[in-house]
Amino acid sequence: MEDADADLERSLLASAVLAFAYDKAGRARELVDLARQTAAAAAEVDHPASGRLTEAADSMERTVLALSVADVYTRPRAAAELVACAADLYIAAREVNADLADAAYVLAGQSEELTRMAADLRAAMGFARQQNHGLLARIAAFCTYRVQPSSVRSFAEGGTSAMQSLGLGMSLGLLPYMGRQGILSADNFSDNELWWINAVFSSWWVLVSLGVAASLCPETRLQMEYVRLSSHLAILGITILVVLYGYVLLAPQAWIAVMFFLGVSCLFHVLFYLQSYHRRGM
Repeated sequence: MEDADADLERSLLASAVLAFAYDKAGRARELVDLARQTAAAAAEVDHPASGRLTEAADSMERTVLALSVADVYTRPRAAAELVACAADLYIAAREVNADLADAAYVLAGQSEELTRMAADLRAAMGFARQQNHGLLARIAAFCTYRVQPSSVRSFAEGGTSAMQSLGLGMSLGLLPYMGRQGILSADNFSDNELWWINAVFSSWWVLVSLGVAASLCPETRLQMEYVRLSSHLAILGITILVVLYGYVLLAPQAWIAVMFFLGVSCLFHVLFYLQSYHRRGM
């Protein structure tokens, strides 16, 4: 009987925490939109608070995503981060938007209560944490997390698909010169090497073109991240083609140097993508 009462108490507390977390996450998204509008208005008059507001809004958006995918064990930390983000937004907004600052202050106080409730729930759970289940749940939440319409608009206005179009267009411009009558002649490449070049080029083309399709109306966080990835793939593919053309046309004996340039370019493209991925807090 006592076990049943304890289970019921934990279930009620879990429901309350989830409902509270959902409510605070929704309020935080509203403040993110308002903060970005305020930052844009401040930028028009060159107000120094514009940059701080933008940074605070970006941090809060990442924290909202973390809170939405958090489980019973990670929710206290996500709620505590929301407190910190709300405090930063309060400080950044005091000089330009008193209403936004007051709302951020209230959210910080409410998030502190959420932190306490989430910590109580975690303490009430008597079973061991299931790492695999949590990881799978986070992956599933990341793939299905639907972004706000305002984020989609700002994402589309950023011109992220311009790099994709550039990569696809330039590759088509170079394609007529790829073949046995062009730079991929029998003197330069064997039939087996030509088969692999075709397979890599076709696969690359499909991946970048899918990024263009995803950029038309990205609805989930996964689609938005794939659009960014395909932009990096687009310019990387063009870089590889240019280096390859330069090798064949200008220095056909400098195979070691070509491999060095290809390796360095691929390494730095990957590093820059990971850097941008990390800064977005993914």
